[in-house]
Formats: sequence, structure tokens, C-alpha cells
Amino acid sequence: MKEPYLNLKDLLSNSTTTHSNELINNMLHSIGSTDPVLRDNLIYGTFHKWIRNKQLEHKQVNFILEVCNKNLLTGLGEKETDSVFKRSFSAIVCAAILNARYTVDDDLLKDLASNSLKVMVDEIDLRGYVENKGWAHSIAHTADLLDSIVQYSSIGRKILSSSITKVVEPLSKGIVFIDDEQERIAFPLTSIICLSKTQTELNELLAWMKQKLELERNVAGVSFYRIRTNYMALLNAIYLNLIEKKANTELSNNILTELLFIRNL
Repeated sequence: MKEPYLNLKDLLSNSTTTHSNELINNMLHSIGSTDPVLRDNLIYGTFHKWIRNKQLEHKQVNFILEVCNKNLLTGLGEKETDSVFKRSFSAIVCAAILNARYTVDDDLLKDLASNSLKVMVDEIDLRGYVENKGWAHSIAHTADLLDSIVQYSSIGRKILSSSITKVVEPLSKGIVFIDDEQERIAFPLTSIICLSKTQTELNELLAWMKQKLELERNVAGVSFYRIRTNYMALLNAIYLNLIEKKANTELSNNILTELLFIRNL
């Protein structure tokens, strides 16, 4: 008798497979699989195709979003366990739904924003690529979701704008990220900055980063240098994003000034 995940692989590998409720349930059950082919290529790939092509019913989309929203907190606080894959891939499925502009209930969107910020603050499994299991990348995928929330509506944008420093929390944990996490975090921050009518959020973010570094500099150890490296990579990415978007010159100049200040600390 075949293992359940092998049956799921067979089903999702078949181009004629339809999006039944039973299949969706099975896909959600295995969304955190440690098999990268099943998880990345087949489950996420199939969800993304169905969502992008608007092949799902509204009830199905809501069900997927509700389950994946709850999954964001599954195992949060565990270090290097397989639960990270469920959190991470649930995040990018949520992002795909928002990017496709499906109608999402305001309360669910608020909860999604709140849970995403909680991941950025409380996630301690900071792995990028995991040998034999593929991408964990919880921070990068949650940052993708945050950017989707910011761009989806003013409701999510207000929540994230009022908690902008939480988006940067992962970069303040004393390790240097090596799998593009700083650039992924730069996207929601760039969106918040560009969509804001004032520079309040930007000023708050820059002041917080500066204060964090000044505190770390007074503590013995290497944490200061690692955080500074992350912050410099983040600000460089935001700066380039603003240039690419042809944003207000004052915004990019402020970022550049802060980047030079941090480099010389």
C-alpha cells in the first residue's frame, strides 16, 4: 500500500487533477512536508497556479487562508524543528492569495498581519536552506507575506506601519543572514515608506536601528558587528528599491545618510 504522501505526489503530478475539497485538505495537511519536491514544486506550485488562475471557489480560498494563517504560529519558538516548513510555506500561500486580489475579510486580514509580525519577532529558527529538506526560509517568506499585506489594503498597511520596527527584529538577533533575507525584508519596508504620506515611519525605523546599534556597541562580543552588517544590507536594499521606483529623492537621501552613518560606527 502506498504512503499517503506518495498518493498525493501522484495526484499533483497528474495535469488532469481537479481542485476538490478533499485534495485541498490533503495538500494543507502536508504543506510542511520535509520532502522539497512535494512541498515546493507540487503543493506550493499547485496552490500558486490555482490561485493565480482564479480556479478556486471563494469558500476554498477562505478555507486555505484561514488554515495557513493558523499555521503561521505552529511550533513558533522551536529551534531547528520541521515545524518551520509549515510556517514558512503557509506564509507564501497566504501571500499568493493576497497578490491575486481575492476578497479577504477585514478581521482575517488583521489577524494575518498580527500573526506575521509575531513570526518576525518570535521566530528563532532562522535557517535558510536546509540540506536534504530544501528551503526553510521562514523570515524571507514571512517578509514576502508582509509586503503583500501592505500592498493589499490600507487596513493591513496601518497595522504594519504602526509596528514597523518589528519587521526588522530578525536582523537584530546577532546572526548574519546569508540567504537574501535582508533584501526580502526590504520589500515590505520600501512599500510602507513609499505609500506613506509622511516620513514618520521611516524616521521611526532609522532612529530605532541607530539606538539598537548604539546599545549593542556597549556590549562585549560580536553581536554589534553582525547586526550592523544586516542593517547595512537592509538599508542598501531599501535605497536601491527607492531608486528603482523613482521615489522622492529626499527618502533615498535619508536612507543613504543613515547607511553611511552606520558604516562608520
